[in-house]
Amino acid sequence: MSLARGLVHRLASRSNRDGEDRNLTPLIEFDGEAYVLMTPQLAGVARKDLGVLAGSVAEQRQSIVAPIDFLFAGFYDETT
Repeated sequence: MSLARGLVHRLASRSNRDGEDRNLTPLIEFDGEAYVLMTPQLAGVARKDLGVLAGSVAEQRQSIVAPIDFLFAGFYDETT
């Protein structure tokens, strides 16, 4: 899946997250696997590079949108 290379990275272990800004790189689950969403890289991925739809993480919307809010506003809106 080409999306995995650009925006999400499979975790070998949770220790891989040491030193990362967890506000911008949340953990999400897809198909029983843990991934790190690389929010700062979202703008740099062309739509044509995303590949075939592999599924949905819509139920994790808050975990996905919160880092974008943090990136642009500098804080999380915990009420949404």
